[in-house]
Amino acid sequence: MATARGLARGRVGARTPRLTGAVDPGLYDRAMAIAAVSISPVGVGVSVSKYVAAAIAVLERQDRVRWQLDSMFTTLEGEAADLFPLIAAMQEAVFAAGAVRVGTVIKMDERRDRPDVRMEDKVRAVREQLRFGPE
Repeated sequence: MATARGLARGRVGARTPRLTGAVDPGLYDRAMAIAAVSISPVGVGVSVSKYVAAAIAVLERQDRVRWQLDSMFTTLEGEAADLFPLIAAMQEAVFAAGAVRVGTVIKMDERRDRPDVRMEDKVRAVREQLRFGPE
């Protein structure tokens, strides 16, 4: 289970997914995807932390998808074939925690040309632009 201290530090959970840097014939079997996911119970009051914790507990129990909890979304990184069932399990956990209606938002970036791109790389690219300006 995630600790409050670990979550507050923006801890990236799970192990690194299996990636390769070279494009090869089997690339489409393991295309890298990064997804922002927000799973929100409807009609449960002001605080939803109990439901977010239930969804995060699903992530804590698996080891195929890397993840990072943020204030509004949880970012997932792994093979698209792994992300969709994991998101469904997270949503189911929110229902199991007592929600009777749940809204889920998924924004996914799936790279089939560069399976080696990670969530940290995307952030680093923006920070470099801020530091050095456009080329």
